[in-house]
Formats: sequence, C-alpha cells, structure tokens
Amino acid sequence: MKTRVGVFFGGVSVEHEVSVISALQAINEMDSSQYEVIPVYISKDRNWYTGEQLLDIDKYKDIKKLLSEAQKVIVTKNEAGGVALQKDPAPKFGKKIMAEIDVASQSFTVHLEKTACFKGYLNCLTCLMLAVMFHHLLLEWIKFS
Repeated sequence: MKTRVGVFFGGVSVEHEVSVISALQAINEMDSSQYEVIPVYISKDRNWYTGEQLLDIDKYKDIKKLLSEAQKVIVTKNEAGGVALQKDPAPKFGKKIMAEIDVASQSFTVHLEKTACFKGYLNCLTCLMLAVMFHHLLLEWIKFS
C-alpha cells in the first residue's frame, strides 16, 4: 500500500508563485511506486483545493479556470480519526471525502512561526508532517501525537 502524501502549497504569502513551483518540483521527484501524492492548493483568498489538474503548472496561467475545475475542500478527520479532505460544501448525499492523507508536506515560504502554526493545525488532526521549508526537502519526519 502506498503512503498518501498531502502536499500543501500556495497560500497568501508574497511568494505564492514560488510555493507553487517548489511544490510541483518536489511532487515530480517523489517515487510514485511508494507514494500517492495528493496536491492541496491554498488560494490567495484562503480557499483550499485538490485535484489532479493542480499538478499541471501550465494550468496556473488561468487560475480562475483551474480553480473552477479543482475541488474545493476542507481538511478534517475521517471516521477512523485520520486526516481527510472533505468537499466544501459537503454534499447531503454521495461521496463527501475526496482523499485521505497519511503524511503531510508543506511548501510555503513563510516565517517559522507561520510554519509552526500549520504544524500545530496538523497536530490537532494527528497527522505526520514531513517538513518542506525554504525550498529544500528536509529529511525529517515529525510525528504529532
């Protein structure tokens, strides 16, 4: 079974575009035989999205179209207590959960206190965090319990 890695990128930083490029470069280097990558794009207006189309850098040239094609989500816990991406708004009928995440990786260019805030949020969801800061993959796994 592959490890499901949620890669979080974008955000409201002035280096938003750098975060997108860095995340997509990191995703392209991940071993697809071991990891299932789940992109989670955070728009400049603080909405969260997921979907395969977020993996295509050329689609970011028309951000409105890209976001209309992607699925808006919120990060929540699933029934088993794990981390899940739920459709936003959640449908009354049908599938609510878009994906589940085993490990989270973030590609934000932010101050350390903002990174700590993001890690704290994931801590509430009891998620493993693979730190990706300042455009470098750190070989450090941080477990929150």
